[in-house]
Amino acid sequence: MTHARTLPIRLAPQPGEALDSWWEAVAHRLGTGTGDVLVSMGLLARGSARPAPVDSGILSRLVTLLDADQAAAISWSAGPTPAQVHAMTLARYDGRAHVVDARRRRVEALSVSLG
Repeated sequence: MTHARTLPIRLAPQPGEALDSWWEAVAHRLGTGTGDVLVSMGLLARGSARPAPVDSGILSRLVTLLDADQAAAISWSAGPTPAQVHAMTLARYDGRAHVVDARRRRVEALSVSLG
């Protein structure tokens, strides 16, 4: 992770909004791309916004599970609390709709027994 900058705007996430949706909204308000927002938040190294974060797989790992430093960087640079940031990831559904493999930062299907 690189050094995070304070963004020039504050945009509160909507209730239940996913992290990637909020990043897109922030990027739109700033007139830039999502990769540039992630660089400014310290989540991507400068110059790594190309290829797009979604193409490199970075985005899917970030929206699945954040570590404490990543959540703190997002909070510091853009305003929501670390708890709000964590609640915007897929980790909030861990054990209910799926299981998050924290080591690999991947979502695994949860087998449900109906019988």
